[in-house]
Amino acid sequence: MWRPLSAHAAIHRAVKGEANAASSADDQAAMQRPAEEAFDDGAIGLSTGLAYWPGNTAPQSEIAALVVVAAQRGGLYATHVRNRDVYDDLGFSEAIATARHAGARLQISHIQPKYGAPTQAMQHTLEMIYRARREGVDLAFDIIPHDWNPTVMVSALPAWAREDSSAKTLERSRNPALRERMQHNPEPIWRLVDARRWQDIVLLHSLANADSVGLSLEEIGRRRGIDAHDAVLDLLLEEGPALEQVMWTSRGFSDADVCMSLREADYLVMSDTLALTGRGPLQGMIGSLSGYGWTSRLLGHCVRERSVLSQADAVSRITSQPAERLGLADRGRLRPGAWADIVVFDPATVQDRSSFLMPRQHPAGINYVLVNGVVAVENGQRNDAQPGQVLRG
Repeated sequence: MWRPLSAHAAIHRAVKGEANAASSADDQAAMQRPAEEAFDDGAIGLSTGLAYWPGNTAPQSEIAALVVVAAQRGGLYATHVRNRDVYDDLGFSEAIATARHAGARLQISHIQPKYGAPTQAMQHTLEMIYRARREGVDLAFDIIPHDWNPTVMVSALPAWAREDSSAKTLERSRNPALRERMQHNPEPIWRLVDARRWQDIVLLHSLANADSVGLSLEEIGRRRGIDAHDAVLDLLLEEGPALEQVMWTSRGFSDADVCMSLREADYLVMSDTLALTGRGPLQGMIGSLSGYGWTSRLLGHCVRERSVLSQADAVSRITSQPAERLGLADRGRLRPGAWADIVVFDPATVQDRSSFLMPRQHPAGINYVLVNGVVAVENGQRNDAQPGQVLRG
């Protein structure tokens, strides 16, 4: 059996399409059927991205109906909560209450607050998590070891602008009156946009404007002689049907919040990106700045340079503990009978080398990688071996 998470967005679209309208009780019952089918086919849990379209249009009752299915099948509920800035506590409260009511195991994705959150948001979030655990909720969380926060640029648009199709979104972006409305999103994906901190937002990926990758939106607007918000809409328009692929990143996380999380006892570390190769048909795609360097940043920046946690602890957070959380008994440990997934690195030199212009740069200090017992990286260089496989139950 395949071992993926069943995605709420796919289930929602299967029932509601691209309509920007609240789901009815009948809609929610209809959504439970494909969720059940996903578990029948081997899914290990349900995932939601409630800060993104179409999750940001879904009422709590819709999510609750699907989490009930996950709980009944013994699955994990993994969620990117609705909000991690000005209403930080509401998003986490919803996640905890939904899982508690359904009796589901809960995994909260990258919990560090975003720009705009209250000063004590990180500490408050941890207190909420530990209280929920004391009350019997099976809850774990993970963090990204970076202070850069990537996403797709189109997510900055209000929900009504995304309705129906990408073609409709492009059509609306050409309408001067609708463009003006788009720039006043009451629930922006980043409060940095509201605050017009365009100097802290950088274009990460664009096929139509590859020469602007690495520039801040402030600089792009200045070069074009227009307001940065107009530049955002123009960049999406110029990308055309591929507008969903335009990526930007912001310095929206606090390094102090990341370090606070890393010092906690029960957390996991994540990449928050796509697993993309530098070759073949996907070689031009980018997931985030952390894709190739998240483990090396953890081991280099957080362990060696900042001494936030020990090397042994850092390794366990990206190997044995994630495997245990996902129920993978034969992964994540070096022992007889387990698959030989082995990384040989130099603690003194391991370093994240990714940058805006070269986000898919292999890290320094990782000398050998074995996947299922086969060498895939030798002397720091990726070879042609393809020993990976879909994990099956």
